[in-house]
Amino acid sequence: MSPTVDQLVADGLLPSSATIDFFTATIYVGLVLSCFVSGANRFGWRGMLMASAVLLFISWLLIVGQWGCVSLLVGRQLNGFSSAVVFKTFGIYVAEMVAAGHRGS
Repeated sequence: MSPTVDQLVADGLLPSSATIDFFTATIYVGLVLSCFVSGANRFGWRGMLMASAVLLFISWLLIVGQWGCVSLLVGRQLNGFSSAVVFKTFGIYVAEMVAAGHRGS
């Protein structure tokens, strides 16, 4: 992450040391927030995976576009949020879809 942060500071996208610290930690804020909404009660496991794929795409658009410090921070937080949803739901979804005789292999 160090080369990336150095380049973002040189380009003026991370103006202060507090912004750099928040940029580094914001992905974990998204991870924590995903714990509250990543259940499959309403949409199912497949629906949650599809929704998180859309959010991942939007997060990478915000990060790659670099429209300023705010887009980087929001994109990174959204990336952490949707990545955590994928990590939580993917294993459960696959375990439910695989035939009972093949589970665990």
